[in-house]
Amino acid sequence: MIHFFPEKPIHNLEQIIVDQSGKTLYGEIAIYNMIFHSQIGQEKDFFIWHDLNFPIHSRSFNPYQKTECQIDFLIVCEDGILVVEVKGGSISWKNNTFY
Repeated sequence: MIHFFPEKPIHNLEQIIVDQSGKTLYGEIAIYNMIFHSQIGQEKDFFIWHDLNFPIHSRSFNPYQKTECQIDFLIVCEDGILVVEVKGGSISWKNNTFY
């Protein structure tokens, strides 16, 4: 069974999953829907946190001097932990740095 924290009404995600300016985050909604609808036939418990915020950021690697950290999806089950970062635009990799 899949357990979401916090659980969000699946029919209202476009109004709930938005950025700080209110723009709908369609990539995160697609992942949330995919996970939600994959419940059928699950034999294990999955615990999923969406939009998990931390009050601090890494001190060893923080080139933008961010003061907080956020994870799009943290998925935990008996087999391990998976962190999913969703990007809605272009992505690239250069000189060992993700853009």
